[in-house]
Amino acid sequence: VYLNTEKEVDITLEIEDTLEILTDKTRFTFIANNLLTNAFRYADFSKNNPNPFVKISAYAKGGMLYFNVEDNGQGIKKELQSKIYAMFFRANEKSSGSGLGLYIVKESLTKLKGSIVLDSTYKVGTAVQVKIPV
Repeated sequence: VYLNTEKEVDITLEIEDTLEILTDKTRFTFIANNLLTNAFRYADFSKNNPNPFVKISAYAKGGMLYFNVEDNGQGIKKELQSKIYAMFFRANEKSSGSGLGLYIVKESLTKLKGSIVLDSTYKVGTAVQVKIPV
């Protein structure tokens, strides 16, 4: 995961020790890396948020892998959320990214017959759930 900060973010992991999945390793690694990088990159280190956090959970149920990333970072404005999977779109004007990350995440999930659901509130945080057949 790419981090361009020396500030601390509390990390919570909720992943069963026995969790095993069978999927495309390259695509899943890209998906997880992108979602985690975004959670850390857009953490809110303002004085209004003294405890930035990222919570990562994963579990398998009914032949599906549920991979969740939740944070209390900058969040995404509602009017921009419908565009976040578009090629070259950046929801944050201060972003140094190319605007390809979530586009490729969505394309990778399509190839894996998976899905992604984003719930974000500007200046409150974001929760992302990815479902992939395993």
